Amino acid sequence: MMENMTPPNEDKPGKKRKTDDAQDEAPSATKGKFQKSIQNSFGFKNSSDVSSASNITDLLTRVSSVYRMEFPHDFSLLWRFCVQICPSCPKKALLDPLGVSLCGPYDILSGKEISEPFLHCRYYLDPPEVQTVLTASNSSEQLHYGYFRDDPNKMPAFVVSAKSSKDCVLRYAGDNLLEFIYKEINLKLSKVSTDSSVSNERNKLTNLKSKLEKFAATCDPVVQLNCKEKNFRDRKRKSQGTTFHKLGISVYVKNDIGYRPIHHDDATLRKMMQKVAQCESQSERVAAFGPLHEQITFVQFANDESDFGMGLELGLNFFLQGAECFHKAAGKLLPTAYKFLKRDLYAEIIEKHLAKREKDPTNILYLK
Repeated sequence: MMENMTPPNEDKPGKKRKTDDAQDEAPSATKGKFQKSIQNSFGFKNSSDVSSASNITDLLTRVSSVYRMEFPHDFSLLWRFCVQICPSCPKKALLDPLGVSLCGPYDILSGKEISEPFLHCRYYLDPPEVQTVLTASNSSEQLHYGYFRDDPNKMPAFVVSAKSSKDCVLRYAGDNLLEFIYKEINLKLSKVSTDSSVSNERNKLTNLKSKLEKFAATCDPVVQLNCKEKNFRDRKRKSQGTTFHKLGISVYVKNDIGYRPIHHDDATLRKMMQKVAQCESQSERVAAFGPLHEQITFVQFANDESDFGMGLELGLNFFLQGAECFHKAAGKLLPTAYKFLKRDLYAEIIEKHLAKREKDPTNILYLK
């Protein structure tokens, strides 16, 4: 099917990576061992050093060096808050009563080494723009939360939620992590009955809310916890298209150069892709792929005229459709678009992800 496609540029196959069967073990239940793990990773003397404001820059620098991206201030603030409420195991500090655990880059702060940071905690339908930092426990829908950033060279725009086993939609969750946690607490409180039988759960939520409010008030600058969706609205004004994940793309456009829309709406494009994915033979698939091949040709024309956003949008839709028969198309369109847009790190991430794409969330832990 794809053999007849004229590639936008030379295909770079993803490098095969060694899998890691290590499971996400909880840090030691003792404060002494936790302190030792932090000291080994960062040279800090104790957990109070980790939570102190003077070490925020150092923490961000060390994590950023592994992921080759800058992390926003709220990333380290959430870690400080979790250290305060559960010094023996900060990653699990929010598990009871919110049902979420810190993951991904937070594993580094827990004293662990990550063998493949770009694949670690990267779910099957996570595009390069998503970086998972929280995961829900016992979620049949593979619910997880992460930063969303259009450009790896810039800070995240906001936090999103995803349910990879259900769909590829990315849902706005908050402008920052503390705001998201606060919103989740209030949401759970609104659902908890005033009945005495659940008073313990309500007390836990109320206590956590009070601690978070006090913590946010002592931050410098003070963190606003009330969700106003400012970052989400700002980014929406600058976005183009829709994409299957519903957030569209955001590329620089000047004098109408930088983006041109795909020739079909999402519903039509989905039907075209579904027809290809359901084909039982290779010959049927090649025939059904014809209209999609035409769209790829249009992308090549768009690239010649510097409308790089079209290839990004179509490539993301191939990736988000999820079927393996579209991996080759996504693997040609996306690296090309990211490189044209000077988002080279995303090109590297998508190549690695397509080479080792896992549907089972137990296989996306890359810990040494």
